[in-house]
Amino acid sequence: SEMREIKKLPARIESLEEKQAALHTNMAELDFYRRPPEEIAAATKQLKELEQEISNAYERWEYLESIESAG
Repeated sequence: SEMREIKKLPARIESLEEKQAALHTNMAELDFYRRPPEEIAAATKQLKELEQEISNAYERWEYLESIESAG
């Protein structure tokens, strides 16, 4: 149900943000861009996907909260 979902979203967002932070840290290493192009492309793709997932999760959370406060 939506109540269960809204309770789980903060932990999901936190987990996604932790993965995003770890990836940012990895990409900030001096030798990151000396790695094979496939690794760089994969990390960049993963970062974009995480950003989209985080954005979607926040949007869903806001939507569920608006339903909850309206009801």
